Amino acid sequence: MINLDDIKPDYNLDCSGLMCPLPIYNLGKKIKELQPGQTLELLATDSGVESDIPAWCKATNNEYLGLKQEGGIYKLYVRKN
Repeated sequence: MINLDDIKPDYNLDCSGLMCPLPIYNLGKKIKELQPGQTLELLATDSGVESDIPAWCKATNNEYLGLKQEGGIYKLYVRKN
């Protein structure tokens, strides 16, 4: 199991204040710019990302590493495959 506190993301994508589908749309655009194996940290305030991002990762064959919540901010980690 991955310790999320040990992840050093290669890119941070701040989607705070955006509602579905914008976090996923922005993630899709940004992940194309990353190299395979690089990790992205997505920040969001929309609780829908809890289910949307893992489903998106499964559909796009990217690796969902997990989520941690700090206050009203969701931090999700995705590794490009």
